Amino acid sequence: MSLLATRLLDHALKVMPPARRDWIRAMQAELAYIPDPPVAILFALGGVWASYGQRALETLTLARLTRWALAAAALVWAVSYGVATALMVAVKATPGITPQDLGSGPGTAANLRFFQTYPTTQLAVLPVVALLLTAGAVLLVRRRPDALPLLAMALTGGLIVAIADLGRDWPLAWSSGWLVPLICLAPVWWLSRRAPDLRLT
Repeated sequence: MSLLATRLLDHALKVMPPARRDWIRAMQAELAYIPDPPVAILFALGGVWASYGQRALETLTLARLTRWALAAAALVWAVSYGVATALMVAVKATPGITPQDLGSGPGTAANLRFFQTYPTTQLAVLPVVALLLTAGAVLLVRRRPDALPLLAMALTGGLIVAIADLGRDWPLAWSSGWLVPLICLAPVWWLSRRAPDLRLT
């Protein structure tokens, strides 16, 4: 039995995704019955080729899932920013609104006060972030590398809002709820775009 063929199949076993390693183990068992070294090496090279093919396929699938999941997350947070903007604009446009108009739950009065006193300049950032997230999600699904700058700008907008709100009475804790997903967008996109699935052809 060829030592080189044995080493090749050992390497193939390491490369092969765990769910398919039985294929290589079966090839290792068959290798003992191939007495001709050149034939054994060719047989082992077939195992190496199959292992790299399966690994590439698994990476491709992961990249696709990552890309779509990331785009979906960006859209969910874009909707959150849009809803928050609409809600605060509606409250600010209704000067005579009372806590009872919003409901009877605990913290309603504090939430209403928060909406009414929320700075207009910060409020203007929210729809911009929503638009950037939406555009970034669309370009991400289309495998466009210019999705990264848009998602990074959305992240910057989220950071601006969060920093501006430091020390404020923040009853709904929106900064932390929105900021964490935004921070995740850029690095996950950077990782996922390195896969063949995300390269422009």
